Amino acid sequence: MLMLVGSLPSCKTGDEFDPVYSDTITGKWMWIQTREGGAPGPMNPLTPKNTGITESIIFTTDSTWSKVKNKKIIEFGERFTIGHGVYIIGGSSFYDPNENIEFRYEYDSILYIKNGIPVGTDCFIIEENNLNFSNSLKGVLGGGSKHFKRSK
Repeated sequence: MLMLVGSLPSCKTGDEFDPVYSDTITGKWMWIQTREGGAPGPMNPLTPKNTGITESIIFTTDSTWSKVKNKKIIEFGERFTIGHGVYIIGGSSFYDPNENIEFRYEYDSILYIKNGIPVGTDCFIIEENNLNFSNSLKGVLGGGSKHFKRSK
């Protein structure tokens, strides 16, 4: 049986802004699809075309953020921070119970702050002009993953 040995998502605290992502994540990102669990179908993945919904998320250079749905701001905050973490899954080998196997996963996360209070966190991957949020710490882009494309 696998067990979680490492740490949970952690983001920076204070006023730091991670220079690795400051240029990469800032800008406007337009929602292109959300993958739900289960088999592909007319509503999986969800897209702006099959739902009639438009969404975007905006990250600014001064670390403010806002989420927009159908051209209306639905959530915003005065700060976000970027974190990087590692977690380790380990256990006995299926083939040899005396052999211990360890898998190390690195992940990036973003912590949203509104009125000085953390209001949510997302694990993410940036690949070229795509920002992919995942409900899995290791960034697996399966069920529940939300995909955005850089707009500006």
